[in-house]
Parts: sequence; structure tokens; C-alpha cells
Amino acid sequence: MSNRSKSSELGDVIGRFPLAAGVTAQDLLQQKLLETEASFRGMFEQAAVGVAHVSLDGHFKLANQRYADILGRTREELQACTFQHITHPEDLGRQLDSVRRLLADEIKTYSIEKRYLLPDGVPVWVNVAVSLVRDATGEPRYFVKVGQDIETRKRMELDLCESDLRAPLRGVDGYVRMLKEDFADRLGSEGNRMLDVISGEARRMGRLIDDLLAFSRLGRHPLALVPVDMTSLAASAFTKTTESIQNKPRFELEPLPLTHGDVSMLHQVFVNLIDNAVKFSSRVDQPVIEVGSRDAPGGTAYYVKDNGVGFDEKYLHKLFSVFQRLQSEAEFEGTGVGLALVQRIIHRHGGKVWAEGKANHGATFSFMLPNGTSSPSTS
Repeated sequence: MSNRSKSSELGDVIGRFPLAAGVTAQDLLQQKLLETEASFRGMFEQAAVGVAHVSLDGHFKLANQRYADILGRTREELQACTFQHITHPEDLGRQLDSVRRLLADEIKTYSIEKRYLLPDGVPVWVNVAVSLVRDATGEPRYFVKVGQDIETRKRMELDLCESDLRAPLRGVDGYVRMLKEDFADRLGSEGNRMLDVISGEARRMGRLIDDLLAFSRLGRHPLALVPVDMTSLAASAFTKTTESIQNKPRFELEPLPLTHGDVSMLHQVFVNLIDNAVKFSSRVDQPVIEVGSRDAPGGTAYYVKDNGVGFDEKYLHKLFSVFQRLQSEAEFEGTGVGLALVQRIIHRHGGKVWAEGKANHGATFSFMLPNGTSSPSTS
């Protein structure tokens, strides 16, 4: 309803009643507008969902307490943010495309399930419905956003996905065992070999599910930042990854500088990188794994180097992506998730990861951690 329509309607109402001495129609109109504003503000503040006004450049200009609570910030902190800054990088592109269509008047509103980043870098799933407010001439003024926390539902979906994915694998493995126990003598050598292949593939799928779930859940856990003995972590990771290997590679570990980070996550980084180095150097006569460090601008670079099969650097862009492998699984086992997990952990610590290599001349994987306590993020 336009302001002119509201004024006309209020004027009709006022005209039906005698005015008290000294009270003008304008006074009553002003009082009614104040009451309407108070009613709106009460609904705004007490809404069970988050409500915010966001400027065209993405700044939170106004937000109720619920929106601030969902995003783990005070209202003042939220008003210092843009939605671009606190949106998970993997979700930002989809939302910016919807914003463009809204401003072009291709759509009147949009709804998106996205991840906001809490101050510690942990993402939280929120369903956001967005509409655009325009002025009387049709020019865009600001966005109205309504946000609902859907983190619990997303976690339940992940748990259900895990259960559904594992159930068929358990069934396959169970039937294979029964066939081998009851019909091994009738199946012959080839039949038993094929059952072994089926069991192996089921186990491989199980490892892939484990890696994908670990990758998905990594961003949900807050960092527990403490002083970390990186030398001890690297030594422990080598022991873990080579405990079942008879002919272990030579391990050269120099003393590493201490850092500040999440112990369990950084241990996983060393486990994944050293496991890769061991695996891809397993076919050379004298495999050597070297772990060291060097100063880097703004922090310390740690590296894991091997003398294995290496890689062609023209495929470097694929190394840290999920499911991207530079060697076939027939040559080297793996799920294609390990390096992506390394990158996500280091990014959450505010650092970066890179690799250097040459086919048949080994590879070096490095990661930089900033000095002091980093500002964690998620990507």
C-alpha cells in the first residue's frame, strides 16, 4: 500500500471521530504511524527466524537478534560484515548469480541453502530467502533477507546418507562370504577369484565413503589452536603410514619449527602427504622420504619430498581436487580425496598448499602456515 493510500485511509478513520481540544488530525496520523512502526519493530525483533536488511553492496545494515545468533556474531559485528565476506566460497557463486537475476528483475525473490562462516571459520547451513525493495521509481534500494538455521537437518541428512551408503556394501560383503563358505568347491578357482574381486571393490568403496565423510565433516569442527611440535607429528605420521611395510623407505627428518594450530588436523596433513610419498616412491630401488622446512613470507613452509614417480606439472591444477588422480588406481591405490583434505585443513589454518614435481623424478608437497595464531577460514 502506498503512503498516499495509507494517509487517505487514516484520514477517513480520523474523520469519523471528534478531535480532542488541541489535537490535530496530523497529531493522530503521526501517533498512528508511530504505533505501526512499533508494531513492526516488535515483530522484527521477536521473529523466530533471522531477518536482515542488506545494502546493494552486501553490507548488513539492520538485523534482528536471531540473525546475529545464527551467524555467531553480535549485531555490531554483523553490521561490519558483508554477506560476501562471510559466505562459504563454494556457495558464493550461486548466490551472486541469484542476486544478479534479482537486480535485473528476472526474478522477484529467490531462496538458497548456503553455508555462512562463523567467526572461527566453521560453516553453518542456513536457508536464506531474499527479496529486493525498490523505491517509487523502481530503483533498487536494499535486500530483505530471511534466514533459517538448517544445520541440524543437514547433519541428519549426512548421517542418513552414511547409513544408506554402507548398508548395500554390508549386504554385498555378507553374500560373498556365504558363497565362499557354502559353494567354494563348486565355484572353482575363477569363481573364487571373482568373489575376491567383488570383496575388494566393496572394501574400496568403504574407504571412499570414509574419505568423503571426513572431507565433508572437516569444515564443521572448530579449530583447537595450541602450540604444535611439528617434528613429533611428522615422525608419528611416518610410523603410522609404514607400520605394515617390511622394506621401509629411508626417512630423513630435520628438526621442524613449532607452530600454532590444531594438532589432530595437522597430524592428518602429515599422514596424507607422507602416505602419498611412500606409495609413489615404492617402485624405486632406494626410496627416500624427506621432511623439512624453510622460511616463507609471513610464515613457515613445511615440505614432504620423495624420489618416486613424480608427475607432469601441466596437470598441477588437478592435484588438490576431489577424485582427481594423475595415476590410475591399477598402478597405485587411493580414493583421490587425500590431497583435497590436506588443502582444506591448511586453508582453515590460514595457509596455502602447493606442489612441485617432474615425471619419474619425484615430487615435493609444501604447505605454509602463518606465524602466530592465524585467522581460520573454510574453503
